Amino acid sequence: MQILGDRASARVTAIPHFASLKHHGYRNTWAANLWSGAAMWTFIVAVSWLVLERSDSSGWVGVVTFSAMLPFLLASPIAGLLADRVDRRHLAVVALAGGVVVMSAVTILTITDAIEIWHLAALVFINGILRSMLEPAVQSLIPNQVPREDLLNAITLNSATRHGGRFFGLLVSAPLLAVDSIGISGVLVLCVAFQVASSYQMFVSRTVSKGESAPEQGLARSFVDGLVYIYTNRTIAIFILLVAFHCALVMSFESILPVFSREVLGAKDGSTLGFLIMAYGIGSFVASILIAGMRSEKNKGRWLLWSGLLSGVTPAMLGFSPVLPLAIVAAAGMG
Repeated sequence: MQILGDRASARVTAIPHFASLKHHGYRNTWAANLWSGAAMWTFIVAVSWLVLERSDSSGWVGVVTFSAMLPFLLASPIAGLLADRVDRRHLAVVALAGGVVVMSAVTILTITDAIEIWHLAALVFINGILRSMLEPAVQSLIPNQVPREDLLNAITLNSATRHGGRFFGLLVSAPLLAVDSIGISGVLVLCVAFQVASSYQMFVSRTVSKGESAPEQGLARSFVDGLVYIYTNRTIAIFILLVAFHCALVMSFESILPVFSREVLGAKDGSTLGFLIMAYGIGSFVASILIAGMRSEKNKGRWLLWSGLLSGVTPAMLGFSPVLPLAIVAAAGMG
């Protein structure tokens, strides 16, 4: 299930942008995240279009999208504390395997034509809880897999897997949504296959990593201590606020893309939506790889400033794009 053979891996890791991939444990984690990203974004596109087809309502698309995102607000603090108390690899494997169960349930209900909107809202909520468990577990696992000098590169490449997953997953699945004999049901089966591959890849990563939180310290106290640390560390607080505002004001575009692709771009199936999110993934992936090769903190700061400014302009460009090619360019710019 390796993405690259040993010889190809040696050539790739000789490039500074991919230096952290020379570490075997991290390479397995990176591959698991790439498969998981492909599964997640293929699942998001398939479910979003399925909701639009079933309800013919942008409101229901928003409700289901909100159900998927809500656990990241509610469960992430608890998931982070959990990642400090248990074996992170085990936690990641459980979260990924749980995703297989959820995606399989959606697939079976869709194939048997028994799916209802409330089924989707409930199942994507559960999937959101699992994703909120996965991310802190993986982020905490990575420092145990690479030396300090490769850590920033490893974190950046890990971020790139989410964006690369959008591209590679939808590169395969988006055209399939336009094939009547495959459609949403077939693409959901593909989601399950991607998620199984991710679970296996994480399972074979043998890194042992367990947090050092004092077991006598309660969850509430740990959570409060975390808030105090953020409040007293100005740099971290600024970055968290920046990301929060960016997600709230920019990332909400995902809930309106299905309706935009149908009403503005004239989409007849979910492939157009898939191509837009794939373009977003291309832009994000390329930017992540470029940043992974940077060593200058000054250059990184400039990238952060310009990307923050442009992230407010490119959604407007997408909104005014009347045809798919222009919309794809704008979506790539957003990424």
